[in-house]
Amino acid sequence: MEWAPSDASKEFCFSNTVQTTSGEFLVSSGVMRFRDGAGFDRLAKLTVKSGAKFAAASTAGVLVTGELTVEEGGVLELADGVVLQCISMTVGGKKYESFGSYGAAELPSVVVGGGIVRFMSQINKWKGGCRKLERRRQLVAGTCAE
Repeated sequence: MEWAPSDASKEFCFSNTVQTTSGEFLVSSGVMRFRDGAGFDRLAKLTVKSGAKFAAASTAGVLVTGELTVEEGGVLELADGVVLQCISMTVGGKKYESFGSYGAAELPSVVVGGGIVRFMSQINKWKGGCRKLERRRQLVAGTCAE
């Protein structure tokens, strides 16, 4: 799925469900935001292009991708407590080789907020499925209204 609005101030929001797609999320412009239990647990690739932003609120669900690529000028806005997990990581054209956790201190021009990217050699499959919510689980996507 690609998010590429002509107006870079536009946001596409996911809420209330964990996506089980094994494809790719490509953020070419604007903001792709996850909140209220939304996440992904089998994504093959997350790419954030220059001038675009991937955002996850503290209420986001699990965020697991095989490959993470953030181009120079791309932003990861990760709220306090958010962990974006990956097993391959390229930031600004540099392929990372050292496993570990990377936040705003390690990637100051890329990571915004108190969350981290956890780069690891292997990710254990998350067995939780969708979070249980008081209301019916459903994907809600569209313009964010905070």
